[in-house]
Amino acid sequence: MDTGQSDNPFMPSAAAVPAAGTDSAAGNEQTLLLLKQTRPWVFAMGILGLIFGVLVAIGGLAMVFVGAAADGGPMEMGMFVGMAVMYLLLGVLYFFPGMYLISYGRRIGDYMVDASHENLNAALKSQKSFWKFVGMMVIVIFVLYVAAIVVATVVGVAAAPN
Repeated sequence: MDTGQSDNPFMPSAAAVPAAGTDSAAGNEQTLLLLKQTRPWVFAMGILGLIFGVLVAIGGLAMVFVGAAADGGPMEMGMFVGMAVMYLLLGVLYFFPGMYLISYGRRIGDYMVDASHENLNAALKSQKSFWKFVGMMVIVIFVLYVAAIVVATVVGVAAAPN
């Protein structure tokens, strides 16, 4: 007996998929309510991301001053400079997701004022930009971790006594 239901549990039922080009007022109100409830969290996480990025960059600047004040040799100075550069780059890198979230929150605000498809699409485009950046950032950091592990292993094996 065919009930018309798909065997795929991840596919929505035919009744759950609205017809193309239709816009129900109830769906629009629900979308507006959900985005309105999401907006404060988006702004909070965006602001925290900005603050964290700035604090990490300040930590990088602190490394520069600590390295300059240290009485170590060139090896120690090189370590402080390397760490300072890494912290400054991470601070800049962490700053952008916060900016994307704040942009998303602003676009949600535009949609709250005028619940048009254009404003909803603008909000979703800002959200897409956030996730695209974060996804690329995670991939790059993962590749850098793998490279660091390989380099540390090679250096460790090369430095080991025979």
